[in-house]
Amino acid sequence: MRRTTGRLRSVSFRVRRWALGFAMVVLLGLRLGMPALASQGTHVLTLRDALEIALSAHPDVVQAAYDLRKAELDLVGVRAQVTLPSIQVDLRPFTLAEGESFPGTTQGSIGFSLGLTTGTSLGLELSPRYNWDAEEFSFSWKVSLSQRYDPARPIPSEARALTDAEAKVASGRLALAQARENVLLSLVQSYGNLLSSEVTVADAQRSLARARDALAAVGADVAAGQAGQLQLLEAEIALRDAEITVRKRVAAHTSAFEEFARSVGLNGPVELQRTGNISEELLQRVGELLARAIPREALAMASAVRAANDAVTTAEEKLWAVQAAGWPVPSASLTWSEGGWRVGFSLSLSLFAPDRRAQKDIAQAELELARDRLASAWQEAERSILQAKSALEEAREAVAIMGLEREKLILERAAAELRQGAGLIGPADWEAFVLREERFEADYEQRLFSLLQAYLRYQRALGLKLDWEGMIR
Repeated sequence: MRRTTGRLRSVSFRVRRWALGFAMVVLLGLRLGMPALASQGTHVLTLRDALEIALSAHPDVVQAAYDLRKAELDLVGVRAQVTLPSIQVDLRPFTLAEGESFPGTTQGSIGFSLGLTTGTSLGLELSPRYNWDAEEFSFSWKVSLSQRYDPARPIPSEARALTDAEAKVASGRLALAQARENVLLSLVQSYGNLLSSEVTVADAQRSLARARDALAAVGADVAAGQAGQLQLLEAEIALRDAEITVRKRVAAHTSAFEEFARSVGLNGPVELQRTGNISEELLQRVGELLARAIPREALAMASAVRAANDAVTTAEEKLWAVQAAGWPVPSASLTWSEGGWRVGFSLSLSLFAPDRRAQKDIAQAELELARDRLASAWQEAERSILQAKSALEEAREAVAIMGLEREKLILERAAAELRQGAGLIGPADWEAFVLREERFEADYEQRLFSLLQAYLRYQRALGLKLDWEGMIR
């Protein structure tokens, strides 16, 4: 009898020890689930706050903003080149000739040149000159204008540079928007994963509580002589397994939370507060979005389609350049100076190139291949949009089904309350029902976040602005 009592004390001590460990694990696992008491240096944020910070502070967004700024500055420089003249100054302080004394002759020149986007070049040169021996000053000037047209390259280099710079700015703006969208979708998905891991932690904690109760019950049975040491050891093993599972899931959840915090772009600890994250308007917005027809512009704006279209344009220009390589290239010039004016005209022609035929065949093949890839890109873009739409429809249906299940659960609660009042179910059955309700609400919140992700992805596929601000409180 003394040995049994000692064993019961040992079991009681183990139960208290595991209960203390369980309480510590629970406190750690509630980082995401309960409003945080901000310690010094801790950022207390809602999901909306975290998204707003990440959309401006995330490294990918910062890099895209830097690239856009650089492209805008490059465009300013290119525009200046075709609107403002270049100035070249040449100064010769002295020039000595036989029979002259120092400093001889001082002369200099200043030239202005401007290349227009039409392929026209303008020039002005002013040349002052002073002879110190003769004390004689002279001045010369020259105005020039030239025009060249190359059929193989119908777009002048100045116009091409300006077009390319404008295209880089447009691409930079698109890249910045895409970087923001990627960050937004990634963080929303990460938060959904946090909710999922939180549910697994809660399940493991409930299993640990049941294992703890089971160990206490077996200990009581052992004391009463209704169970043996084998049953007690098995209960202790089950408790240890449950505690290990909790620790693993809490560690995984904590790691995921820390990764989410780093993605936000904040230094130091971060606490997330829940404030009813998903708007009730989400289902209505989803229905309105699904009712819209897929615009052709959405297919054209797909990255693969734009890249393939650029490749077709490049191949067409290359083929044209090869075909027009044998055409005459005319150029004209006009010069006016103190000595009068002069007009010139020239014509250059490449009569024969041994590889011209081969280059033409290669360019033609490249163009056909680029067009085939463009057609495939259109098909892939349409397939991608339809897949995003199908995913959104499935997510909406899953939420709708859970809405019906919620109505069913409300009826089941009313029935369970009546059974409890009539003594037909005990405390354990009622507790199990309440736990099922809590699990359902957690699953429903996950479904809403899955629906939000599908909604935002389909908006992106259609080339629309992501309506996250209206959906996340």
